[in-house]
Amino acid sequence: MVSDPLTELRSASDIPKRDEETLREYVRRVGEVAGVPQDTVEDSIEYLARWQYARDPPEDDGAFMTFLRELDGENHGLKEVVDSEETVEIDAPDLEPVPELQPLRAERRETRSDFKSGLQGSEPRGLLLRFLVIVATAPVIGWLIGRVWVPGVPIYDRGLELVVALLGLAVEPAIELVSVFGLGLYAGLLALLLLDVTKRVQGMLLLLASLLVLGVTTAMGVFLPNLELTWLNVVAGIGGLLVGLLVEFDQLLRIDRAASRVRRPTLDDGTVPEFRTAAWLLFGVIALLTLASLGQAVTAGLVRVWDVAAAGAFLVTGYQFVQYESETGYMILGPARAGKSMLTLGLCLELVTADGPRPNPNDYLQRGLERVSNLTPGEERWPIPSTPPDELSVASFEVIAGYYFPRRLELTALDYAGQHLERVAQLFEQGTIGEDEGVPGEVAELISEGDTLLVLLDVERLEYPGKFREDVATDESISWGLDQYATILQNHDPEDVVVVATKCDILIDRGHVDAPAVGGSYEDFREGVTDHLASRPDVQELLDMVGESTIHPVYYATKRRGEDEYVPRLDEQGNLMPVGYGQLLAELRRRQ
Repeated sequence: MVSDPLTELRSASDIPKRDEETLREYVRRVGEVAGVPQDTVEDSIEYLARWQYARDPPEDDGAFMTFLRELDGENHGLKEVVDSEETVEIDAPDLEPVPELQPLRAERRETRSDFKSGLQGSEPRGLLLRFLVIVATAPVIGWLIGRVWVPGVPIYDRGLELVVALLGLAVEPAIELVSVFGLGLYAGLLALLLLDVTKRVQGMLLLLASLLVLGVTTAMGVFLPNLELTWLNVVAGIGGLLVGLLVEFDQLLRIDRAASRVRRPTLDDGTVPEFRTAAWLLFGVIALLTLASLGQAVTAGLVRVWDVAAAGAFLVTGYQFVQYESETGYMILGPARAGKSMLTLGLCLELVTADGPRPNPNDYLQRGLERVSNLTPGEERWPIPSTPPDELSVASFEVIAGYYFPRRLELTALDYAGQHLERVAQLFEQGTIGEDEGVPGEVAELISEGDTLLVLLDVERLEYPGKFREDVATDESISWGLDQYATILQNHDPEDVVVVATKCDILIDRGHVDAPAVGGSYEDFREGVTDHLASRPDVQELLDMVGESTIHPVYYATKRRGEDEYVPRLDEQGNLMPVGYGQLLAELRRRQ
């Protein structure tokens, strides 16, 4: 394995990386000059990206080593190409560090340990509740099944006649054949659910429920006690099992056995398999059996009130088990240049450097992550540029969030020019969302679809309003967007609102709050920022409106250039140093 793949690539190709070039663009340019096959180039990009963002470097470097072997300067004339290209040297500015602006590296490590599998929230209580539901309802359903799937119940008798006619067997062999095949099919689908990392806990709970049901029916002398070990039954059971597994045969074939572990199977593209079809079929089998049993009990006059209650609670819980998408959508709202995309980037960086599932950023955010990997001391710059007035940029990522009950969660930030926020607020006030086909209309529609809003307070606008004078038509005071927030919130009822203050390094630099010390209490810093900002009546009014008492501060460690310009400070490895993002993730987790 190479020690530093990007350095190795530069050395092997003799092609320097351009200042504004992303990692992806650089590798593709080198590959095009050297004539490297496209598949090798794309695989190398994936390897380099994972090396840059993952805490543990990837072990499979075969494609990248092939790339390096292709970069033979004598054969491809790369040196001559480099010499013919015009390069621009940019002098590193003399940057003055902001006093006491030290990131909470130790605290960030502690925070990461809390997110081994994404956002967890109140999942331990949820696990206990679901366990109690299973333990309480499964025996009742087993007793229901044991009462109705016996001779003498009308629907059972009619179904048995149909099965005998179709199979051409005697009654007993026909019952056993169908029963064993169904048991094998159920076992195959349940095995896939247990193999699915995102549904493993649900699979264990369903396995417990299945054992409880089988235990009750066996005690009643139904199902298992009536099965004989014949070759026909064995073939039927194996056949049912194989049919269940074949439902996800394409994904099973794609599992990378070399990269997979027992606890975490991995597909050939590095993602974890999700057996959604099997999960829904399994729920369908459970629902069909439960409802058919309930229907027979009603028809035969055998139903009890607790049968209906148990069946309802069990099916509702089972339906929750097969949900893959989070019911909560997160939307970040703020004026222009308030740090919306940088907030999304910081949250994404927290997750990509932590143990557990990696986020899946969209192309816009992915380019930002690649620019982050290209930052070097002396060339510090913000990795996400400003959005032109006539464009809407969407920075979003999806992550498998949760420990016991993981689901796919998406967090989205919208970047747009400042004048659009006023129009967005008007659309909410007028109730005309969907009628505006421009950027404000798109923004309003996306906001209306979010369940949880993260509203931003841009500290830079408060401390350096002159920098934002260009965003307004007059010389009136620069708006934080608080009036627009109020209008939107009065006409839109999100389930939750989180107030976030961005660029809080400026408050530290200006002496308004103390920097959070290494190993110190982040809560003290958060309280200081909240007290300082909430002393403004408009901010306190916003907090009262959304029922919040805390502002959640975030920032990147920065250096000050000149009077009012801040550029990112990099650590020894050339990485951005976000502060407060782990704590913000913890807050989002708590509200799950």
